[in-house]
Amino acid sequence: MYRSQITESSSRPWKAALLPALAFIALAVLCGCRTTPSGKLAGPDAPTPAAEEPCARLAAGDRVSVRIQQDKEEPKLLVVSDSGELEAPHVGRLQVKNKSCVEVAQMIKEGLEKRFYHEATVVVGIDQLNRTRGTVYLSGEVRVPGAQPLPSDEVLTLARAIIRSGGFTDFANQRKVKVTRASTRAGPPQVFEVDVKRILRQSEVDKDLKLEAGDLIYVPERLLNF
Repeated sequence: MYRSQITESSSRPWKAALLPALAFIALAVLCGCRTTPSGKLAGPDAPTPAAEEPCARLAAGDRVSVRIQQDKEEPKLLVVSDSGELEAPHVGRLQVKNKSCVEVAQMIKEGLEKRFYHEATVVVGIDQLNRTRGTVYLSGEVRVPGAQPLPSDEVLTLARAIIRSGGFTDFANQRKVKVTRASTRAGPPQVFEVDVKRILRQSEVDKDLKLEAGDLIYVPERLLNF
């Protein structure tokens, strides 16, 4: 583990004032400038999580490490369940689907401070991402209907999913593709109608719909096939 050591070799006043600042910068660089949810700089003995994208969100099958520094124990390796829950130490099951490591650490911190600690320092890192984030389903006028995995290392959009299914059939209504998405709360599902033909022909990628796990994609048939 890296440690920063700076030895004063001169009695000049400006060097005496500069050394504390240099020591802090060196320590921050060597330690990666990681902070805990309470805003404190994580010490050199804190675990180093695997590389994580800034917008990475947890999903079923992801492996994460959780360390509570006050426990003075090794990080606990946990797996997000199929229901999107994590069995957090001392806190119990938490719904972590679509949450970042920072958000999960804050949830665990708040749970610990309600029952066990006056102030808790929690470090959460992604140890290994699941290769897929779920599945989407295509039906109707596409050449290869059926399930399609939602990759964890890229954004899958509606147009991309249709292209990967072999594209539209000759009778597809490309302007009224429907995507049905289950509501995250108790309520009716969301239904999106997307003009995929315009997206593909005019390269309007900003109008392409980002897919989520469980989305149902239906490509209707044109009423007039000529």
